[in-house]
Amino acid sequence: MHRLVPAANDNRFGVVNPTFTYDADGNLLCEQANRATGACTGADARDLAWTSFNMASQIAQSGHSAYTLSYGPEHQRLQQCAPGCPSLSGPPTITRYLDDPAGGTTSEQVTVGSTVTWRTG
Repeated sequence: MHRLVPAANDNRFGVVNPTFTYDADGNLLCEQANRATGACTGADARDLAWTSFNMASQIAQSGHSAYTLSYGPEHQRLQQCAPGCPSLSGPPTITRYLDDPAGGTTSEQVTVGSTVTWRTG
């Protein structure tokens, strides 16, 4: 299993010797965990939540709204909401992913407040 492990006195993550916590499946739960309590704390802490099928469902950084992700029955990403849904700091950006049933390109519907735009890939 691959896991991030900081080197001694490593400052690449903005702190000396950052800590990481993982769940039993090896999913990253917290970057910058408090060594004493295990809580995900600190100005640069990132906290992640996972679905039962090991896909990220929420990504949050201390002091910021969370990104939330939704998936379909075949575990395909259906929607991303950033920053968080509902947002306390203005309208969230909601991206919906729509697959062409014939196996063609994926379209993205991006909604910010009442403005809707489309992207195809």
